[in-house]
Amino acid sequence: FFDDEMRQPSVAELEMIAQAWSEHTRHKTLRGRFVVGGGAKQYDNLLKETVFKATKELRRPWVLSAFKDNAGIVALDKKWAVAIKVETHNHPSALHPYGGASTGVGGVIRDILGAGRGAWPIANIDVFCVSQNEPRTLAGLIAGVRDYGNRMGIPTVAGAVVFDEGYKGLPLVFCGTIGLMARNAVVKPKPKAGDLVYLIGNKTGRDGIHGATFSSQKLQDGLPPSVVQIGNPILEKKVWDFLEAAQQERLYTAITDLGAGGIACAIWELADWGSTPAHPLGVNADIGRVPLKEPAMDGWEVLVSESQERMLLAVEPKRQKRLEALLDDFELDASCLGTFAKSSRVNIRFKDEHLVDLPLALLREVPKKDFHFDVPAPASSREAVTRYVKVKDIKGIGLKVLSLPDVASKEWIVRQYDHEVGGRTIGKPFVGKTAIAPADGAVIKPLYDSRKAVAIGLGLRSRLSAYGARLMAEAAVCEAIANLTALGGGLETVSLLDNYCAGQTSDARVLNDLVEASEGLYAAAKAFGAPFISGKDSLNNTLPDGANIPTVVLVSALGILKDLRLIVDSSVKRAGDDIYVLGATRAEFAGSQAGPLLGSASGVPHIDLAECVRITAAARRALGKGLAASCHDISDGGIFAALAEMTLGSDLGIEADLGAVPGQGLDAVAALFAESVSRFVFAARPAQRTALAACCKGLPFAKIGRVTARPGLVVSMDKRVIARWRHEELCKAFLRRPDGKA
Repeated sequence: FFDDEMRQPSVAELEMIAQAWSEHTRHKTLRGRFVVGGGAKQYDNLLKETVFKATKELRRPWVLSAFKDNAGIVALDKKWAVAIKVETHNHPSALHPYGGASTGVGGVIRDILGAGRGAWPIANIDVFCVSQNEPRTLAGLIAGVRDYGNRMGIPTVAGAVVFDEGYKGLPLVFCGTIGLMARNAVVKPKPKAGDLVYLIGNKTGRDGIHGATFSSQKLQDGLPPSVVQIGNPILEKKVWDFLEAAQQERLYTAITDLGAGGIACAIWELADWGSTPAHPLGVNADIGRVPLKEPAMDGWEVLVSESQERMLLAVEPKRQKRLEALLDDFELDASCLGTFAKSSRVNIRFKDEHLVDLPLALLREVPKKDFHFDVPAPASSREAVTRYVKVKDIKGIGLKVLSLPDVASKEWIVRQYDHEVGGRTIGKPFVGKTAIAPADGAVIKPLYDSRKAVAIGLGLRSRLSAYGARLMAEAAVCEAIANLTALGGGLETVSLLDNYCAGQTSDARVLNDLVEASEGLYAAAKAFGAPFISGKDSLNNTLPDGANIPTVVLVSALGILKDLRLIVDSSVKRAGDDIYVLGATRAEFAGSQAGPLLGSASGVPHIDLAECVRITAAARRALGKGLAASCHDISDGGIFAALAEMTLGSDLGIEADLGAVPGQGLDAVAALFAESVSRFVFAARPAQRTALAACCKGLPFAKIGRVTARPGLVVSMDKRVIARWRHEELCKAFLRRPDGKA
């Protein structure tokens, strides 16, 4: 391009192209061309031909916006919609856990504010993958999420923590926000020639310079701390309040947030949103008008700074006077940078300096990556035969499982978050009389005058990554939907989000993982009939010593419940209720919590997606008919952990006979601790047995025990008691923190 124009690029132009073409902003790898095994598999655009393809083929009418705006948007009812976005903020959090996590939250909140004509945040979620041996890192991540969400008055309602030494030095941080918006605000209007370009919110500084490019590369020593942004939640709340008032008066047309790449990305992306082949749209701007934190900044620094709490608006000239008056009322910094123009170029000045003169197409049309590689040998044994040492102390193994960092209570984290602010949190993080039993997800009531509810379930099976990325991805979808299903009946719609995290993209094993994971996401979405509506990837998560993180996909499931009166939770309610298990248990310990405690445990989980769908549908039918008083999905720690957790928040107990657990050839250890996917435990009145059985006809389903008036857990094998756990023992193990504190 520059040869054709017979000139040298400016520093600012090179910086702008670097931001526009970065992995972080354009997802070049997942959108690349993959040729695997000499052509055994070929994808011209991996993401488009897997995840996007599932959504396109399903054509669900409740999906109002998918993969084309700042967030995915689904219908709540005929008048209202729900927006959701989940972001990653890994590299910044590795350099500065508090700053990385807090600005991760702030950034995803702005994604919601910039979706359509604007949605208003009603809940946050957070997920961490971190080393158990880095407690200060975890403390910083927790504090960052806590301080940003709490100070903005947004409840943090759901999340998870995975401990694995594979994340030592590079934690994974997933931040999500759910928003409420009117359906007539779903479509983002297109800016037009003559509209003014307004930058509002925070002043611009040197914090966050090169954030997008830094997040796209291998983590390395010597990086300046300025690549991590500085957050200000109080200011972001002011921006939110201003936007709500401005939207009501229709003072702006299009809106987007300033995230990765800062002005350098947001200004051309907003112009591109309004551009068509017949009517191209460009922009003429002077960023010398930008309010600065540091007056000596160079033009290119202002262009690419990722200072937080900033939004970009397209404003009709006739609205300018009223907009500026409202900005004064809210005491917000703002500047009119220029206008959108009838051109196809981006022209940016900085006072008297001409910084950028580039065609929009150059920024939009990112060079395509090509990947050719052979399928690498599996990193771990994938033998199906299950082996483990003979267990004599089942009780001791159970207590150890319950106290493992991934299984044990996260109450010491969650209680730092305000999950009640706003009065919308109906399904809370902890349930039962004593409110210490963990919930399967969260339920929020977005409208105060409606019984409609929004439910959130999460799926993250990172330990299965070593046994196959497709297995890991399919298991994540199954877990997210199982968690969602267990929250109650009346589930009308299910939508999914994907967040990939992986290592160096020059590694064939990582590339193969991305292909397998994408294929797994496609297969699972199609099987469940649940479309993906949004996603994000964070690649090149590689430590300076060259080690890659375990490849992982976080799957978030958003469901619309027709009537919050059908919500159930995991805690048992009545002595005399029967305990049922739905779903087959197999002796599968690879990637399980109990596996390392059982010696050289093996047996890779088998996923039959068709059976998972039938089991989940049966659970939805049963809960929709109000047949169960309690429901809990079976995941980390197996049936043992599920039964123990159901008793924790109550003064009741459970007696179970493992010989009745659906499955073949199970001994007590497999029945208790195996982690086969898509299984549920119900507690229900004896009178509901026939109706429950009818809902689950033809599926692995059995009564395995009952709720007792005596607290604790007792398990038998073919009517012979093999282990007893007192309530106090279960609570002590479950409430133990990763640092050993009770």
